[in-house]
Amino acid sequence: VPEQILDHVIRCQSIDAEYHGNKKEQRHLNVLVPLGVPQTGMDTVQHLYSFMCQNTCPSGINHRPFEVVFTLEDEMGTVYGRRKLNVGVSFSPKRSKESKERDFLEKLDSNDAASPSDGKKTEKVDIKSSTGMLPALDTRLYTLT
Repeated sequence: VPEQILDHVIRCQSIDAEYHGNKKEQRHLNVLVPLGVPQTGMDTVQHLYSFMCQNTCPSGINHRPFEVVFTLEDEMGTVYGRRKLNVGVSFSPKRSKESKERDFLEKLDSNDAASPSDGKKTEKVDIKSSTGMLPALDTRLYTLT
């Protein structure tokens, strides 16, 4: 891996990708990828990205959410659009999902136990589905146009 790429958490699988910025100079790290043209019969262009873990400690990238900003601009730097996505990367998505569900349920239980009784009748709603799993928190499909 070329040295100028080592600090970058996000890497594009495009051979035309250019990597800018570095940690030593405290400049934002960014990846410049030419949009290109769609393949015949398509109206979209796809780019594949990889997220690199910079260390293996528990506080690594797979345990912290972060934001990725996509900017569409021309070669003169004129910005035509910008989208920010909240990203969570996990080495083990199933384990992370189960852990978050367990933490969520424990938080609900602790809130129920901590709430003062004011004499009003409250009905506890079971948020689990018939399969016993929590519904997905975000099932939207994101498409950048």
